[in-house]
Amino acid sequence: MTQVIASEIADRENGRQTLTRGALTQPAMSSSDSNSTSPNTSKVTTPVSGCPGPDSGSAFAKLLEGFAHTTSPSTSKRKFESPTTVGPAAQPRLKRIKKAKDDHWREFRNVHDYLGPGLDVVFCGINPGQISASAGRHFANPNNHFWSCLHEGGFTDRRVDPSEDHTLPEAFNLGMTNLVQRPTREASELTPSEMRGSVPLLLSKITHYKPRIVCFVGVGIAETVSSYLALKKGNAKGKGKRKGGPGMLPFKLAYEREGEKSCRVSETLLYAVSSTSGRVVAYSKGDKVKQFQSVNRLLRQIQTGGYKAADDVTAVYTRDLGAL
Repeated sequence: MTQVIASEIADRENGRQTLTRGALTQPAMSSSDSNSTSPNTSKVTTPVSGCPGPDSGSAFAKLLEGFAHTTSPSTSKRKFESPTTVGPAAQPRLKRIKKAKDDHWREFRNVHDYLGPGLDVVFCGINPGQISASAGRHFANPNNHFWSCLHEGGFTDRRVDPSEDHTLPEAFNLGMTNLVQRPTREASELTPSEMRGSVPLLLSKITHYKPRIVCFVGVGIAETVSSYLALKKGNAKGKGKRKGGPGMLPFKLAYEREGEKSCRVSETLLYAVSSTSGRVVAYSKGDKVKQFQSVNRLLRQIQTGGYKAADDVTAVYTRDLGAL
């Protein structure tokens, strides 16, 4: 060992750049030492060629100093340590909590029913869309044709703004409700079971307020209600089965008089028009207006006594519905 070290010292003194790795027994010079201006002391840096510079003091000490920084910090093992397992990042990452499906809608307003006893027509939508839920108004999407159809269909003397939906019962003797109260971005997000499960509540509203006509704004709503009433009458495969499309439903809600002139409306007719959504292109806006005009004509016939019940319309009494 002594011979090896002596040989290395001799090599350094002769200016040769051959280095032999040995055991480190002394740390590198401090920053204050490296900044010394003594002519006999040179700054210790990471060697490039393996030669630390001229001797200073003990040749043996300078030999050890020459090996003090042979490993650059950029190539230390810390470079290969994962940042997720070292230092502050070693803390466990917080998992993102997924919102419940309906959390998004909790910030929106409720779209209220606007009903009253003995209304001429109650218009029933399928459920509030995103824009309607945000505004808290029925058919608030500017691309929806409902309010235009209502006016051009002869129900209002002007185009009512969605923000005025609450005025319909008093101003025009019209009502507003929905089959399902839960808002969605698309009506297709509603499940068939959710729609069927909402029918009893809708029927309880109708039988309580007894409007002359309930107009379902969407053929799918009418089919759901019609299927429910067919089951109640035991005609699931018979008379109650309805073909798709706008028009009169094969059922009507009939009310038993509890006393003389106790109820001026003896029955509620059920009618379907196509969806007024601008995205529904199976019917043009002109076609949708004509459907509303048909509902208006039916109302006038009822009011003037000119309506004659069709033979293929089955009366469903409240006793048939049972507990709703």
